[in-house]
This record gives sequence, C-alpha cells and structure tokens, in this order.
Amino acid sequence: MTKLQAKQTEILVEAGKKPKGELSEANALVAQDKVSLLDAKTTLETSYLTLTQLLYLGNEDVKNFDVSDDVSFMMTDVLNKSVSEIYDAALEFLPSIKGEELRIKSQEYSVKMAKGAYSPQLSFGASYGNGYYYTQGGANLSFADQFAKNNNFGLNFSLYIPIFDRMSTPNAIKRSKLTLDQQSDQLETAKNNLRKEIQNAYVNAYMAQQKIQLAEANLQASEEAFNYQSEKYEAGAATLYELNESKNRYTSAKLSQVQAKFNYLFRTRILSYYNGELRF
Repeated sequence: MTKLQAKQTEILVEAGKKPKGELSEANALVAQDKVSLLDAKTTLETSYLTLTQLLYLGNEDVKNFDVSDDVSFMMTDVLNKSVSEIYDAALEFLPSIKGEELRIKSQEYSVKMAKGAYSPQLSFGASYGNGYYYTQGGANLSFADQFAKNNNFGLNFSLYIPIFDRMSTPNAIKRSKLTLDQQSDQLETAKNNLRKEIQNAYVNAYMAQQKIQLAEANLQASEEAFNYQSEKYEAGAATLYELNESKNRYTSAKLSQVQAKFNYLFRTRILSYYNGELRF
C-alpha cells in the first residue's frame, strides 16, 4: 500500500502537482514500512517457534508446522445457550465436580460402616484333635486303631452385643458424619465456583461478540475514508501526511478487527469446553 502511494506521488511530482519533497517523504515511509514488516515477520516466526516448543514437536515436525488461516471450523453457536444450560452440561463431565461427588459417596459408605459397629457380632469356632501314645513294655494299640479311637471334636459359639464400648462407636459415627458434611460443603463450593467461572466466561464471550460488530463497522468506515483520502490526494487536494494518517487508521482498524475475531473465538471456545463440546 505504501509502495503504491509512493508511485502515485512520483506521478504527481512529475506532473507538477506535488513538490519533490513529498516524493522523498513517500520513499521514507516505504522504508519505514519495510522495517515494520521485518519486525512483524520476526515476531511471527518467534511465535511459531514458541508454539512448536510448547507442543514438544521434533525437528521434522517443526519444519512442516503451519497454522491454518481458516478458522471457520471454530465457529460455534454456544452463545445461543443460557448460562444455566452450560452449567448443567458442565456438571455432567467436569472432573473437579465428579471427583467431589465420588468422595461424598465414599464417605457415605464410611458412615454406614461406622454405624455397623452397633450390630451384634456372632462368631463360630470348631476344633479337632487326635493323639497317639506308646507305653513301654505294655500292650499298645496300633497307630491306626489309636487314630480311629482318639478323635476329639469341639464347637464354640460366641455372641457379642455392644452396649457400652467407651463411646467409641458413637464418636466414630460423629467423625464420619462430620467428614461427610465437609465433603458436601466442598462440593457446593466447587459448584458455586464453577457457576461463577461460566458466568464470567459467558459475559466475556458476549462482549467479544459485540466488539466484532463494532470492529467490522470501524473497518468499513476507515476503508471508505482511506479511499476518499486517496482520491483527494490524486487530485492534489490532500497532503501526503493526511493520506498516511488515513492509511494508518485503516491499518489499525484491520488489526483491531482481526484481534476482535480471534478474541471472540478464544472466548467462545472456553464456553464450548464448559458445554462439553471440547474433550481432551
């Protein structure tokens, strides 16, 4: 764009519509834009390198790495859903919530186990014995006969009914219930924090959507103003400074529009995650 301005300035200078000094200014602007372009390319390559390092890509993968300009696949209608709908969807799969729910179930079983100490305990036992003896110089039965005749059996039953156990069972139940209450409080805290996160994410995504509309309107107005200023410059009714200022506003508007678009995509992807559309 600056090169085109310089070419137009050269034509106007040759036609006597502009002083030669403006051609020097136009060439200086071209040189300045070249430096800015080089800086932008350096920033881009550095960003690519940082991204590949974060992805732990190998040398061959780094060489072939690229980022697609097509972001249409990232567009989503998640803002058509309410905060409550997204919140309900998040409750169904978020590990932080599921983990708290499982801990509550585990503690509920712990309470039941503690209460089980109140139940009577019945135990049963059985015993068996046999023996062999030998009398020196006396009449002795054979080993087989003794094994058959010296059997003895025993059975025992015991019943334990807890009445007073030094309050260990009631205290154990109280401790288990207290832990259960704490787990329930942690779950409610996690749910409240989740709702706040989704509310904030929703507001950020909505405002990003509004900013896109404003940025696109600003871009259109800046482009029209630049085209009008270009026509005035060609007609000799505007200075190079005025033209360059208009170009800078147009360039800034384009940059703002791109930033607004990607900010919107980023904000809506966060909502999509809470809505269960993104799984890792």
